[in-house]
Amino acid sequence: MLDRLYIKNYAIIDHQEIEFSEGLNIITGETGAGKSIMLGALALVLGARAESKILFDSSKKAIVEAQFGDYPKALDQLLVQQDVDISDEVIMRREILPSGKSRAFINDTPVRLDFMRMISSKLIDLHQQFESLEIQESAMQFEILDGFSELGSRTHAYKALYSKHQALTAKVVRLESDQAKAIQEKDYIEFQLNELITALPEEGQIEKWEEDYALQDNAEQIQASLFGGINAILESDSSIIDAIRQIVVSLADIAESSKNLGTIVKRLESVTYELEDISGEMSNIASEVEPNPALKQELEEKIDAVRRLMLKHNVRSGEELNVLALGLQDKLDNWVALNSDLEKAISEKEHTRTELTKLASKISKIRSKNAIPFAKEANEMLIDLEMKNARFEIQVTATKHLNALGTDSVEFLFSSNLGSELQPVGKVASGGELSRLSLCIKSVVCQKMKLPTMIFDEIDTGVSGQVALKMGQLLKFLATNQQVIMITHSPQIAAHGNWHLRVSKRDLTERSIAEIILLKESERVYEIAKMLSGDPPTEAAVMNAQELINT
Repeated sequence: MLDRLYIKNYAIIDHQEIEFSEGLNIITGETGAGKSIMLGALALVLGARAESKILFDSSKKAIVEAQFGDYPKALDQLLVQQDVDISDEVIMRREILPSGKSRAFINDTPVRLDFMRMISSKLIDLHQQFESLEIQESAMQFEILDGFSELGSRTHAYKALYSKHQALTAKVVRLESDQAKAIQEKDYIEFQLNELITALPEEGQIEKWEEDYALQDNAEQIQASLFGGINAILESDSSIIDAIRQIVVSLADIAESSKNLGTIVKRLESVTYELEDISGEMSNIASEVEPNPALKQELEEKIDAVRRLMLKHNVRSGEELNVLALGLQDKLDNWVALNSDLEKAISEKEHTRTELTKLASKISKIRSKNAIPFAKEANEMLIDLEMKNARFEIQVTATKHLNALGTDSVEFLFSSNLGSELQPVGKVASGGELSRLSLCIKSVVCQKMKLPTMIFDEIDTGVSGQVALKMGQLLKFLATNQQVIMITHSPQIAAHGNWHLRVSKRDLTERSIAEIILLKESERVYEIAKMLSGDPPTEAAVMNAQELINT
């Protein structure tokens, strides 16, 4: 339960420490005194959005700290997972900096805000969760019925699975779009790839083609030059070799007379051998460079095909064309993988839908089963609140359409008069009726959810007299099993409190500040008397207040 609330530098609260008790805690005060501001501060520490404009002094940070004792020990496991120290209390603190940034702590350990929200939801039910106007909203009606039906784990699993199904649906749509584009491009990509594969040679082959083409293009001239050279070296009447041989013969007789001459003769003989070898190679080349018009045309066509592809794809070499071909092949491979991914995504989507349908069916059966006892308990409470002819019913209608909450539609129906037709709550309930119905609904579901603390903010709107007295009795009964905090303008409700806090506003020189004090018994009687008759209260009001408290 909530033991203590510490507020510093928040709105019109400068510095305030508020203690709460077991049972029914009553908070009263004039309109605008700061009652709802106190709840706003508590909402902050429970994870609400923070703004720097709420600072009492804009140059200093705001601090709101809530201390919970006798908390559900099941929370310890969650706290340990976040490295939060375990103690006899859970102390939640929120700090709002002048910059607008905020920090969250649990037992002095920094935590994420979403974790703080999750922990606080298991400790306290603040009025915003089931505010009277909100019971008209479809999403809130689902939440209320699911809370009573104890569907928390199932609806959590369903929502996670539904999110997965939505993601898979989006993935299938994207892959189908990609596939449609790929199908349009596939034939063209295959044509381009086949064109490249047909035209492209192996590495270095283009240079060989160009070399062979150059030989064919000049074959006759090359042959003529080679045969002319061979003739000059070997075959003419005045061949080079014959001339050298004559020189060797003429020097042979005198070579012995000079060492240098002997060397020259040997060198000349070596030249003769070299020229004979060169002549042989030239002869071989000449025989290989046989003019071949068909080969020349074939080489020309191959080279032209490659050059056209280079121009077409704006590249400069065969290597770049090979890279392009590899890229096109990757696209085709990806198209095959795309089909596989699409088939897999469709299969996963259908499997997830099947599981969703099964889980939604289970949830629907549980909702339908619990709708009747829920309405029965609420109707019994309505009778206690002087609405004996009122009828409340929860209509659960199963559909085949999957949505974020299952396959059901849930609607709260209400009739306040005997014989009147049941209609949606928002269409038929007056302000006072809605307040009483909201209290009954909230009481039923919160007892089932077993939250340590419940807070009601002026849920007595539109009720007074005997009805308010009955409402106070109901709140007193609820407070026997859990802590209840009630902000009220009703003296009949305030009289049932075990712990009474008064919020007042005091004007200083430059601004007003809110003050919250615990009332002693005599002060409590006086406060309720003021609510009955005004300030100062009449003697009769004081006696009436004492009588209400003693009832």
